[in-house]
Amino acid sequence: MVMDREVGAPAVLLVGLDPASAVKAREALAPTGVAVATAADGRTALDLAPHRRFAGLIVAYPLPDLPMSVFLDAVRRRGSAWQSAALLIVTGLALRADAEVYVGRGANRVVTLEEAGLVLADLLERLLATAPRVAGKVPGRIEVRADSFVRRVLCQTWNLSATGML
Repeated sequence: MVMDREVGAPAVLLVGLDPASAVKAREALAPTGVAVATAADGRTALDLAPHRRFAGLIVAYPLPDLPMSVFLDAVRRRGSAWQSAALLIVTGLALRADAEVYVGRGANRVVTLEEAGLVLADLLERLLATAPRVAGKVPGRIEVRADSFVRRVLCQTWNLSATGML
């Protein structure tokens, strides 16, 4: 594992990226000022969880040693140090659709290796700027009006933050 540490900077962990992809990710993240650490695989990353907090995780798909569902379950488990960390999956274009399955199930976004250099820093900054969420169920009612059409929907939010809700 390689660590770069800037005092006061949020920390990001690169998990399972091959060396060339890790270099691209580091270059893309350099303007953001985040501290970057790397873990060769999912198990190595999970071994860090009790000892080190990360504001963001950038995870290769597929991981070399664990199914993505197992890794995400461990990361998002109640009490995990990374439960609220931003989590981006990085994969090849051919596997993007397979990786998209995990968005909303532990992953925030999927980025292809081809686009990572252009969008990785922006996506991570937006995710890190999202206010922490508070678990809670709140009923709501939404009414949509368009011309002569009115649609009313009863719904329930699952969690809230200053910047949004689910």
